[in-house]
Amino acid sequence: MSFFNNLKSLVPYTQKHRSDTLITSLAQSKTTPVPIVKATKLVIQSAADLINTCEVEKTKRSTIAAQRDVAIANIDAQKEIILKYMAFAFSERAAVLTKNFDILDVAIQNNDYNMLNLALGTIVQVVQTSPFHEIQQIVEGKGVLRFE
Repeated sequence: MSFFNNLKSLVPYTQKHRSDTLITSLAQSKTTPVPIVKATKLVIQSAADLINTCEVEKTKRSTIAAQRDVAIANIDAQKEIILKYMAFAFSERAAVLTKNFDILDVAIQNNDYNMLNLALGTIVQVVQTSPFHEIQQIVEGKGVLRFE
């Protein structure tokens, strides 16, 4: 990294006239061969291009990092919503199942086949439905967990 800093101080891309002055003085010198002038010009131009590219890429990385932070914040917020919904849905299912098993016990004790049939039907219906399916409907309907 120190090479880059030295290079940056030697050829500031915002003050290109310094490199032009160096090249002009080399070109006007009678003792400097032409290939050295061309090589020096190429090195200085390449250094300026490198510095410019580094700055552009640094800006791109900053933009990507900002987008990443926004996406992570959205995911965290959506995760909290889904976890709360799952806790609610499973506690609701547990309460419904517990109540229906109590009704099932009473129906068995009383030999009440209609009540037994209704309790079993409700238990089967609750077990067949999935909170994950409901989350999928929420995702499709409200755009939760969509990244744009």
